[in-house]
Amino acid sequence: MYCDILQPTYLELGLHRDWQKREVMWKTGPNPSWYSKWNKRLFILKGNFLYYFGSHKTQTLMDTPVLGGIYLRNAVVEKVSLPFAKRVLRITPPVPRRRSWEDAKDGSSVFFLKLKNRASRDEWYEELQQVSFGNEFPHEQPPLITHGMKFITTYRV
Repeated sequence: MYCDILQPTYLELGLHRDWQKREVMWKTGPNPSWYSKWNKRLFILKGNFLYYFGSHKTQTLMDTPVLGGIYLRNAVVEKVSLPFAKRVLRITPPVPRRRSWEDAKDGSSVFFLKLKNRASRDEWYEELQQVSFGNEFPHEQPPLITHGMKFITTYRV
């Protein structure tokens, strides 16, 4: 029997140490428009993964569950400028994401991230490109099997 879909926390993923890059950005779904809601999220890059959290306050972060993660190896990372949002990165991971922790159906695999300024966007672009091409830094990998956006760990009982 296979079971247990996990929603690991910041601390369980080891993100309190050895991360490569960390910043608050705004994220929206695969079809941004004038009416799209851009959600403020804390993003942390570690190894092949870009994790994001709903809380960006350090004092509450330790026990905060990860909202999702983007697998970056072989992902397509592009700088884009939308008519209604500047300084945007579009990330298309190679693995389809899940719509929620409970839903096993695949959703769209495109993420749009808006950054505070052009310099920040360019830094993140370079860093994400390096990881996408397989040049990640020597950090330990999280103890989870990923399926695009959400993380799944299976146990044999």
